[in-house]
Amino acid sequence: MQRFKNILGSRQTIVSVDFGTDAVRVIALHQDADGAWRHQAAFTLPAIALDRPIADHLALGFREKIREHGLDGARCRVTLSANNFHSDLAQLPVMNDAELAAAARFEALDRFGVDEADVVIQHVTLVQQSTDHRDVMLLAVPQKIVRNAAQAVSAASLSVESVEHAAFTALRGISRWQNQTQIGLVAALHLESTVATLMLMRDGVLAHARCIKGDWSAALAQAPTPYGAHDADSIPLDPIDSSKSWRWSCLAEETLRCLRHACGETMWPTHLIVSGPAAGDDSMLKALQGVCGLPACCADSDRWMQGSNNLQGEAWASALGAASLDIKYMEVRRAA
Repeated sequence: MQRFKNILGSRQTIVSVDFGTDAVRVIALHQDADGAWRHQAAFTLPAIALDRPIADHLALGFREKIREHGLDGARCRVTLSANNFHSDLAQLPVMNDAELAAAARFEALDRFGVDEADVVIQHVTLVQQSTDHRDVMLLAVPQKIVRNAAQAVSAASLSVESVEHAAFTALRGISRWQNQTQIGLVAALHLESTVATLMLMRDGVLAHARCIKGDWSAALAQAPTPYGAHDADSIPLDPIDSSKSWRWSCLAEETLRCLRHACGETMWPTHLIVSGPAAGDDSMLKALQGVCGLPACCADSDRWMQGSNNLQGEAWASALGAASLDIKYMEVRRAA
């Protein structure tokens, strides 16, 4: 009976689960009687490696948290970090949607060298800039990654609605809650521990996407060795300050190269919005702004939605962006 009540109560509740490389983030949004949306629960769990079945103790902890917050049977949208995906940008001839999907699938299998039975392939069509070709972002994620994520969520008594790329759901959240991507050319950078996804929005439409691989996790920076712990015959060096802007110079320079390739000499982005679990470092923003020559700011995803407890950091953009798809749907349905 308790489970039946939870299912009935979940009609106005949206749950998003973001499988990040540093942690699993779960957020539950609830619609109040006045129509406003708030987060009623937001918590993190230890990171789960999706290339293997979930460990029993992690599954049990996940299940207990869902039960603790009364979310049994709620619909759930899942996001996967970019490091789980093969990705590449392709130019394909102009064709109808069905032909484009088939061509994108064939191109992805050829480029990534994967078996069709082992991967889930999707594509993102970018804004058309030519009359004879289309730019398409190719994405492929191993079947076992999707299967293990779905099984982990189902074992926690949630109903899986979709599985998406974390960077693109973050961009959806930025577009919905910030209203800064609707006019002109705006750049968004979703920063995870091993992949930075650069996306360009032209008048509210995705125009370019590129994945930049590297070690972008501040948590992995080496801690300085305490004085006195060094060899007596060695000369002590100053501790390494990993917060200096130089640490982000590689990311900033690669971002600049991608922007130059995408924009050419015609139009430069008005600003750069950064989101993701590895974002929020002021020195990173300064490096991006100084090298790329445009204002850089955090997405402030921890302020997008009010709730019982405060969110912290830029890591919630993907989960909130995934949930925004259901919020739009419910608002339209209520208006009708």
